[in-house]
Amino acid sequence: MNLQRQDGTGNEKTEPEDDIARRVLVVDDNPDVADSLALLLRLEGFTARSVDSPERAVEMAREWQPAAAVLDLNMPRTNGFDLARLLKSRCPAGFELRLVAQTGLDVELSDQRCTAAGFIGCLRKPFEIEQLVALLNMPS
Repeated sequence: MNLQRQDGTGNEKTEPEDDIARRVLVVDDNPDVADSLALLLRLEGFTARSVDSPERAVEMAREWQPAAAVLDLNMPRTNGFDLARLLKSRCPAGFELRLVAQTGLDVELSDQRCTAAGFIGCLRKPFEIEQLVALLNMPS
């Protein structure tokens, strides 16, 4: 479905409908991983954007307000757990950002920490896109 809107000149513009509930921000310090995962999510019907640093993630989340974020846990400077706390603390009142962790770390330890940090799931790299889609499609 397309939305019609007018730009500043009064001309109508056509753009794809942006379902806010399907917005997903992918954060990974490896830009190839972040971009590839965002592409796969778009192929699955999500509106996905990718960034390669926690700093850019905070900025993008503030401007774009995604419904969910997929965070790499092992990033330099700010790890995924710290980024999760930061992103959640900046959400508007009444808004619940859904978080999914991705990691190459020890899964048992990561699962425990992920649950405590408010992640809805922790996926070990490499994972199947269907696993991520299932988590993102779970009812809130």
